[in-house]
Amino acid sequence: MGESLAGLFVVETFLVKPDLFDFYIAMDPSLWWNDAALVKASKEHLNNFSGKEFAFWFAGSSAEDISTHAHRLNEY
Repeated sequence: MGESLAGLFVVETFLVKPDLFDFYIAMDPSLWWNDAALVKASKEHLNNFSGKEFAFWFAGSSAEDISTHAHRLNEY
């Protein structure tokens, strides 16, 4: 579980190394970081997932730099 920068770490760990944990919680993840590179690559990461089931929960505030990227990630 993480918030802000730690939330970004949670999302990145989920997308890049999903087998490390079974449950992921990210609140207001700093998805804007690095020109939103993680969000831009998320669809590709999700397509590479194995058949393992995960619990991934994330929430973003209404702050523009948070909500824009959280909504994009939610679309995938």
